[in-house]
Order: sequence, then structure tokens, then C-alpha cells
Amino acid sequence: MFSGGKDSIATLDLCMSYLNPKKCRIVYWYFVKGLRVKEQFFRHYEKRYGITIEQEAHPSLSEMMAKNVFMHTQKTVPIVSIGDGENYLRKKYDISYLAYGFRKNESLQRRGQISQCKGFDKVHKKIYPIGDWNHNHVLKYLNHRKLPLPVEYSYGFRDINFISGEPLIWLKQNYPDDYDRVKEVFPLIDVELMRAYEQQNTKVSN
Repeated sequence: MFSGGKDSIATLDLCMSYLNPKKCRIVYWYFVKGLRVKEQFFRHYEKRYGITIEQEAHPSLSEMMAKNVFMHTQKTVPIVSIGDGENYLRKKYDISYLAYGFRKNESLQRRGQISQCKGFDKVHKKIYPIGDWNHNHVLKYLNHRKLPLPVEYSYGFRDINFISGEPLIWLKQNYPDDYDRVKEVFPLIDVELMRAYEQQNTKVSN
């Protein structure tokens, strides 16, 4: 499960180092597909490992559509859970286990989740290769293996989704074509952009 963040990059490299890449499927869950800033980043890792990064709609999009978040839609949309999304991937790509870049020290919930199964969850068929690592372990590993981070990391953004807050401002200013793509999917996103600008101005004033 490749989010493109530092933890998932480390997890991807470990999987490609110890598993057969031909038997693995690398999946990115998107909110908006085809953003240039993401595609450029994906191409690097596809070339490095000789893989294809598959892209599937994020299950949370179903809830956003159902609640009409930044959209013009009157459609009745069934809510898809993360578990539903995972089962869909298992069936579509004929796989059993999912590897996540979750770490114990990210939250109490993840600490309990990973500690209980010791990083290898046979019940839910999930593995957590860097579960015992901390933030510095990940950064040192990326540096040692020369694994580049997404460009937005240079601007202080983490786990970016480009549909809310300051990351949306950054996208508008640096990748206007990508912003237009976001607007195709979320026609009312300008409202969120205005709110983000107001929050930014408030921080500056304070």
C-alpha cells in the first residue's frame, strides 16, 4: 500500500529487496487521479524497481461523494469502508497479504495494532515491516538507500492529499494544471482554497 510518504517508501524498498517484485502489486489509493506532481514521483520508483504502481480510488471518496463534499452530485453512493477496499484489492490482484508502512510510535492505536500481532497479522493478513522503527530510523534508511522523497516534503508537507488546507494553496501556486484537475473532480474546491487562504492570513497576522 504505497501512499508516497516516507514510511511507505521505506516499506516499498524493503518489499522489493526481500520479496519477488513480480509477485507483488504496488497500489496507491488516490483522491484525484493523474496529478502531474504525483505521476513524476511514481515514474522514478517504477523505473527503479521495474514495477507498475497501480492506482485505485480511495475508499473515503465514497463518503465524500455521499456527503457531496466540494461536488455537484445527487447520486446515491454506497459507503465503502477501508476493509471493503482492501478486500477488493485482494480479489482484483489475486493477493493475500497487504504491507503497510505503519509504525508503533505514530499513535497508541497503531502501537496496540502492531504490538498485538508483532508486525505480522495472520488474522487480517497484513504486515508492518517498519513497525518498530521511529522517525529517525526511517530518514536514515532513506538516506542510506538514496530514496528520494516527494517534492512537497521540501515545503514541509506530509501525508498530503491536495484537497484541503495549505497543501491546496501550494498546489495552486506550483502546479496550476494539477489544481485544475482537482477542480474537475471537486468543482467547489475554490471554497476550500479561500478558507485555506484566510487561515494562512490569520496565522501571519498573529
